Amino acid sequence: MIPEDQARFLTGPVIAFVGTRNGQLRPSMAWAAAPRANAAEETITFILPDLESARVKEDLADNGLIALTALDPLSHETYQYKGKYLGSRAPDQNDKALHDIHKAKINTRLREGCYRADLFDRFVFWPGTAVTFRVADIFIQTPGPQAGKRLPFVPSVK
Repeated sequence: MIPEDQARFLTGPVIAFVGTRNGQLRPSMAWAAAPRANAAEETITFILPDLESARVKEDLADNGLIALTALDPLSHETYQYKGKYLGSRAPDQNDKALHDIHKAKINTRLREGCYRADLFDRFVFWPGTAVTFRVADIFIQTPGPQAGKRLPFVPSVK
């Protein structure tokens, strides 16, 4: 089961990126919006912006390896979730609502710092594709002595 604190962390406000690689080990990266965990199923679903998803989708079709990195933009608390692609689908109204809430949370969080209130509104995440993957490992990526440390997460299915 994905730890409760990790599932809660993903609900935001976090800025997230997805990373993949192709068969020649060339990396691809894209933004990821509205990440959310299904702790019991050990999965994460996020919105992959269609505007920049072609290479990531090709990599997922090729090998299914995926890494999602999520960070709090002010505290820099950061985690990376690695796993195996399960599938993608057209987003529904619930996904759109979560997308809108995600952007609002990030703008609110950025206002707590020294950023413009509408900074994140300039990023285009919609339309997108809902992508789901099964988490195999979770790593601390917060800058500091613990960076790179694997969290004590043992998935029920490998």
